Amino acid sequence: MEQFKVLLVYPNLMLVSLLPNNIALLSACLKKEGFDVRVFDTTLYKTTDKTNDEMRVERMQVRKFNIEDVGIEVKKEDVYEDFAKVVGRLRGRLE
Repeated sequence: MEQFKVLLVYPNLMLVSLLPNNIALLSACLKKEGFDVRVFDTTLYKTTDKTNDEMRVERMQVRKFNIEDVGIEVKKEDVYEDFAKVVGRLRGRLE
């Protein structure tokens, strides 16, 4: 019998926080029980023109900063295309 596959999707806003503990915990529990688990997280994809933090800088709520200075880069790939690829791989249609 083929291993049961689970895709957890975290549809986060661009660069707002990171993957919550509950998704990581659920993933770990499922993997422990033998499930093939993948997580698709939209946090690092460019989904808006400006991040919430960039808007806060414009409103003078926080100081200007560069996330690349701490090693964080926004993905240049299209979030929808990448999601379709992940689903395709899980279905066994793409390598």
